[in-house]
Amino acid sequence: MTGLPIENVTTIEEALSKVAWRGEKTVLIGGRDAPVLPDDKKRLRKQARVSREALVQFRSVRVQVAGTGRSATSKLADTWINVVESLELNPPSGESPIKWVLLTTLPVSTVDEINEVLTGYCFRWLVELYFKTLKSGLHIEDMKYETLERSIRAFSMLAVVAWRVEYLKGATRHDGQSPCTDYFSDDEWMAIMMFLTKRPVDPKSPPTVEAFGTSLAILGGYINKKSQGPPGSKTLWRGMSRFATIVEAFAAFKQMSCGV
Repeated sequence: MTGLPIENVTTIEEALSKVAWRGEKTVLIGGRDAPVLPDDKKRLRKQARVSREALVQFRSVRVQVAGTGRSATSKLADTWINVVESLELNPPSGESPIKWVLLTTLPVSTVDEINEVLTGYCFRWLVELYFKTLKSGLHIEDMKYETLERSIRAFSMLAVVAWRVEYLKGATRHDGQSPCTDYFSDDEWMAIMMFLTKRPVDPKSPPTVEAFGTSLAILGGYINKKSQGPPGSKTLWRGMSRFATIVEAFAAFKQMSCGV
């Protein structure tokens, strides 16, 4: 892939404008809430946005970036970087088109290589949600342990918990009609459903992943209304925090009823 030397362009935008669009791709755009700001700050940097699939066009270029430094002796060497740009085609009415300009050391010469970079960047939303669950849901930053070893043990355990919360949230939205037994044991789903319904359940009729995920979220304060969106990380985490206790109690009563 031929690059553009420093003397040929002054900005990355200029370098991109010199190359043609290479293709189109459908990507998932993550939703977000509008930030709450004081009344004197009228202009919002980020507007609220719902999740959606977007058709984007993309292109790539390789450019040389000048090294920085206050003097000739401290100046860093010039370096080459690869740039991928994607721009949304036909955004919804009232929405600004999504535009990404990504800098990478990965190769971007072919359409397949550009697709790989864009696909990888789409996972950024999942990574952000994962760490949001760790910090806001599990309050990992508030933990004060006396030794590094204890901190590592706690963080390792909570990392798995946060992963399971996000994994369950994804399953309820993308694999919602599968039986919940694909993700939970019989004792787990039966314990939760009996706790919520206050009546026996049929072991041969497990709920769907979507229905069971909603039940867990209800334990965490989720209000199950048609106008309500699907359960989020916070209500699922709150429900999961009660999950183990309910399942353990169910297992204990089950053993007692069997005379063990």
